[in-house]
Amino acid sequence: MKILLLFSAFAVAVSAVEWSELDFYNMLRREFAKSNAIPDMWKLTWDKNLEVLANKFDCNDRAVRKNYRYFLTDGRPRNESKMVDADTLNWMMETEKTNPAELTNTVKEWEKTSARFFEYVNNIQTKMACGYPLTQCKRNFGIMGDIFYNRVCLFGPHTKLGFYPPVDQHSGKIPGSQCGPNGKNEDGLCVPK
Repeated sequence: MKILLLFSAFAVAVSAVEWSELDFYNMLRREFAKSNAIPDMWKLTWDKNLEVLANKFDCNDRAVRKNYRYFLTDGRPRNESKMVDADTLNWMMETEKTNPAELTNTVKEWEKTSARFFEYVNNIQTKMACGYPLTQCKRNFGIMGDIFYNRVCLFGPHTKLGFYPPVDQHSGKIPGSQCGPNGKNEDGLCVPK
């Protein structure tokens, strides 16, 4: 359940904290790693090449790209965007309890395009950049209607997710403890040696 509580804090934190996007996403990743015993969450660095791509992002092309994944953010109308996120979180929390396999399968389906908020806590990613404004970036959410997104963040260099829910929060694994031979722990996140 902690996995989903962090996601619900995202909308509140965006408006409450005046941080750089890089610091903000690294804070979310660190807290996610600590709350969910993720031992190999990498710290993100800003990537100028991804920034160029983000500023040219084609919202109509939903495929996973060659060296990055994407997360749409800053949705309008704001209330409907928050309701879609809240409904998704509620469904995930319920499904995590009643049918974890369905939750895993759904996230694997999301992986084919964008895995929504799982993108910014994808433990294997090491680079990010955001761009805007997006033009004509519309997603339909059925009864909730259309959401128009103004901003995209790209996370790279990997095209797959590093984990699928549910996560074993009681595994005893220590964040930053499995950074591999080229990494070391920096306050719960992996950084290059």
